[in-house]
Amino acid sequence: MTLRYGQTIVTDGLVLCLDAADNISAPHNDLPFKNGLIGWWDASDDSTVTMDGSYVLQLRDKSDSGYHMGPSGATLNQGPLRNTTLNSKKVLYFNSNGRGLGTASGDLNLQNQNYTVIALSRYTDAGGTYDNRVVQAVGNNWLLGHHGSYIKRYYANGWVSNNSTAGDNNFHTYVGTGDISNDFYNFWVDSGNVTGNAGGSQGPNGLSVNAGYDTSEASECELAELIVFNRVITNDERKKIETYLSNKWNRSLPDALWYDKTVNTYNGTPTNDPTYSETNKGYFDFDGTDQYINLGTTAGNFGTDPFTVSIWLKFDVITNFFNKRAADQDQIFFGFSGGKPYFIYNAPNGTDYGYTVSNTSLSTGVWYNLVATVDRSSVYPVIYVNGVNDGSSLQSSDGSPTTANMDNGGSLYLGRWTYANTTDYFNGQMSQVLLYKNKALSATEVLQNYNTTVSRFK
Repeated sequence: MTLRYGQTIVTDGLVLCLDAADNISAPHNDLPFKNGLIGWWDASDDSTVTMDGSYVLQLRDKSDSGYHMGPSGATLNQGPLRNTTLNSKKVLYFNSNGRGLGTASGDLNLQNQNYTVIALSRYTDAGGTYDNRVVQAVGNNWLLGHHGSYIKRYYANGWVSNNSTAGDNNFHTYVGTGDISNDFYNFWVDSGNVTGNAGGSQGPNGLSVNAGYDTSEASECELAELIVFNRVITNDERKKIETYLSNKWNRSLPDALWYDKTVNTYNGTPTNDPTYSETNKGYFDFDGTDQYINLGTTAGNFGTDPFTVSIWLKFDVITNFFNKRAADQDQIFFGFSGGKPYFIYNAPNGTDYGYTVSNTSLSTGVWYNLVATVDRSSVYPVIYVNGVNDGSSLQSSDGSPTTANMDNGGSLYLGRWTYANTTDYFNGQMSQVLLYKNKALSATEVLQNYNTTVSRFK
């Protein structure tokens, strides 16, 4: 895959690039891949919905296959309502009279072909009279997710998962695969694997919501999105689709990642659910209590090379935000001191360090591009604020920081900092993180990067 960066972002020496505005790094506005995509219905996309008064007359397929869904159910020519939302995005509401949507007879026949079906759906009457099938086939006995007042069920002309987890009214992300050629079926719910076995025997012949093969088992339910591939997607692809759904619909999923766009794949794992927002083209919002992103132990090991750390962020409260730490005197830290930007690199021996506190008094509610460069010809880091060298209000060093090895075994955290057994969490928003190794960006290059991205924050 060809990597994409901002048109003029400096890429020489770039070893990590996280960008919440980019669909590769933080999938949210389009599917992260489309190889084998043969069906995609998105209730939030106004351009794919035709209404007949209050009812959906057609939900068009966003893939190139043209498998559009039309009304099906007890009330002819009336589909579901579109008057409810999930995190401000429209979803389809199917009521208890069996009203539904489905593909035309003969469309999307995967009975004897490998497949993956992904659905974001929920009961709205769990424990009531109408909580049975939601996503099912049109022409054969196949269903995904919901059945018989239970969730976590998957039937592919044979039970893959006959789970007895009582239904609830929450949205769930269901992923069902069928490897027909090897007679093996897998099932995930909210990114957790429920089962993998040979219990099934067919893929779906057509797809429908609250209609189809067994219209007597209708539900009061909602659908946000339904995606189909004519192959078994890989685990990495599944996680990317789940991340896309998590970011787009603002839902917590444990497998969601912030993907590094470089070949190093230093992917970040959101911990305790920092919230994704599409505002300013994308950012993660941290609550200052326990939320952070873990980039693992390898990212941020710069050895004896020059290096650069660049972050776009906005504070709700002035808090520390970047830390790779093995011990109190063995860390790289970017935060604040006396309300001003502060950067220190401290080698494992505890004596080789250099730090700078720059001049800008940080404010809440303002987007900043904070950059620290370490060129190793000087003991002191240089801090830039919004593309401009911010000078120093305080500097200190000891030992030989110009030759100190800045590899350590600690994890690199965005939004978390620990010192003297006290842990601090970032309270604000973070949109882009760049790391450069063997490259201390020049003043011209820092300004170049700033000018490339600043428009999204104005």
